[in-house]
Amino acid sequence: MSTLFNLPAHNAFVRRHGETVQVRQSLLCPCGVLADAARADPVCPVCGGLGVRYLPPVDMVGMVTSITRERALLEAGVAEPGDAVFSPAPDAPYELSLNDIVLLPWPNDSFQGQLVVRRTGTLIDILHYAPIGVVRECFTVAGAVIVNYTQGSHFTISDRHLVWLGSTRPADGDVFSLSYSAQVEFVVFMRPMERREGGIQLGSRVLLRPRHAIAPVL
Repeated sequence: MSTLFNLPAHNAFVRRHGETVQVRQSLLCPCGVLADAARADPVCPVCGGLGVRYLPPVDMVGMVTSITRERALLEAGVAEPGDAVFSPAPDAPYELSLNDIVLLPWPNDSFQGQLVVRRTGTLIDILHYAPIGVVRECFTVAGAVIVNYTQGSHFTISDRHLVWLGSTRPADGDVFSLSYSAQVEFVVFMRPMERREGGIQLGSRVLLRPRHAIAPVL
């Protein structure tokens, strides 16, 4: 005798045992043809050159598991260490989609900073994350000389945008090192996988990857 799947009970289980995360829905920006920083307008006032605009964060409940528990995905090369799997509750406010951002509720100390390539034709560089507190170090290397830049004197930071002040800055195309603390964000980097049982939609299942591990930067 078959047993019908109890969707309300499943939803209650996820809400009882799941985690509350923050999600930022992504929207393609009209300045580009793809969600790709290489094809977007670098000085777009809406997306800042990302090709994607993000809505304010909303809460969403779901089950979060480490990718290390998904052996088949690792062996197939679909995922890699550091990734995660998120399964929202079936009654989530909307379906997650490619390039959405998921902010997990616990700290991640694996991120210490990044190398940034100065963008051409603009004074704005886009960071992986919005720094927490003041930037620790910012410098380039010219030959054997270290050139340091100071927040407040040579640049300012607003959210993920580093804005250079005056003419003392790395040349376009040069690489500079930026050391700062941040809350690691995860990106939906593959199209969501549907979950069904007995024809009943159980909600999506998405693969997450740290934003700084994805190129180009989103």
